[in-house]
Amino acid sequence: MDDPVSALLEDICQGLGPREGLYAADAVFDATVPGWRFQQHGQDAVRRQLGSWFDAPARFEELTRAPLPEGEVVTFTLTSTDDDGPYWTHQVHLLAVSDGRIVRQQAWCGGRWSAVRVAEMAAG
Repeated sequence: MDDPVSALLEDICQGLGPREGLYAADAVFDATVPGWRFQQHGQDAVRRQLGSWFDAPARFEELTRAPLPEGEVVTFTLTSTDDDGPYWTHQVHLLAVSDGRIVRQQAWCGGRWSAVRVAEMAAG
């Protein structure tokens, strides 16, 4: 795959989880979320984890991509709707790419915010 980061961003917006072949077999996902940090190892585990995070069609309200020699830094604010209504999330991803596949992904997530929480933040 020529640009696995672009493919991942497309998959996030489609809400179907990362496609097969996007990650290396031994890929590592290292995430920091509110109050917790964890890792997933292997393409299947990474795809399952991200599939659970991005499980509904979405769109980027903000998207910044900064290339690095070994990959890319991506920051975004994403909006989507699920059974609980609309939500927003703000994340940073540091992606390392080798041979056209993502080999390591570090993510920092500010949480998943409801419309009520976003209104509170706007007022504050």
